[in-house]
Amino acid sequence: QLATQLRQFNQLSGITLATETPNYAGIVYNEQGQRVLSLWNLAEAGVTDSVLDATGKILSQEVDLNYDHRRRPWYQAAVKAGRSIWQSPYVTINPRRLVISADQPFYDNQGRLLGVADAELSLSNINDFLSEIHLGKSGQTFILERNGELVATSTQQQPFQINPKTQEPE
Repeated sequence: QLATQLRQFNQLSGITLATETPNYAGIVYNEQGQRVLSLWNLAEAGVTDSVLDATGKILSQEVDLNYDHRRRPWYQAAVKAGRSIWQSPYVTINPRRLVISADQPFYDNQGRLLGVADAELSLSNINDFLSEIHLGKSGQTFILERNGELVATSTQQQPFQINPKTQEPE
């Protein structure tokens, strides 16, 4: 069902449903345009990421036993807000890319948190759009946060780099 939603809203780069129990189901497109299905690993915790071909056949799998969506900034911010929110730009884990997302916490009839629905938009889509805008012969376009962080650019430059020591984005 998530794959159908992702195809229907092709501007999105990923859709996730994550619960407190915990449980997790998400689908994103990687840099090669392949779908990556992430499911909570019920046996060991963490997630199993499966790269799928066009027919849905699993091409490869990777298990991340340390992943817990409840510790991710997008999940925590939505829970803290208690309502629909747009996230500030952040870097996803698999695949690593800069995104913004719209998130909605959902609750049971007694008002207890059940989980968060997440719809993400890769900022590389904005890079692609900016690269199509021609400003004179050599003009370039940049989108910056108020704090000076680079969000998107017409140069196709990644607005983050991976720290070689920690392997975390900066």
